[in-house]
Amino acid sequence: MRLLLTHRRNLKRKFLDIENAIRHSLKAFGIKLGGTSRGAFDQAVRTAVTDDPLSAELMDAMLSARAALWREYCRLHDLVVKIVAKSELCRRFMAIPGVGPVTALSVGDCDHVWLKRGDNVIRNHRFQHALRKCDLEVWETAQRSWSAGQGAISRSARWAKVKTLSRL
Repeated sequence: MRLLLTHRRNLKRKFLDIENAIRHSLKAFGIKLGGTSRGAFDQAVRTAVTDDPLSAELMDAMLSARAALWREYCRLHDLVVKIVAKSELCRRFMAIPGVGPVTALSVGDCDHVWLKRGDNVIRNHRFQHALRKCDLEVWETAQRSWSAGQGAISRSARWAKVKTLSRL
């Protein structure tokens, strides 16, 4: 599961890198797109470079690569959602406000022994225990666990057992 989340994260980062490279290239020509949505980005770029055939070809290649990355990212995200839907533990995590499928899978997939051992990691918002271990995946899991706990504590106005336990 960690490999799936890592590949999904890498595709998303590369997708954003290509989008930023397109924006930077257009900025070199004096064209600023501003805040466009993901769906309108393709059309905004294509209309911005219609006058110059060389720029249009360059941007077309970059937009094709961006579209391919987004398509594959969506495939992996759908796979994450399907896996989370099958797991009872992940569905219970998603019942917490602010916890989505990625956080539920990363926390729900981790070793339960680690959760007992890493209880101080979840309480400590600086994640010192995880940083001493120098393990990026452990740190990310601790960060998501802490974020999920904060979402349960701060986003809900109703009384919850989690809230009373956090004040101890």
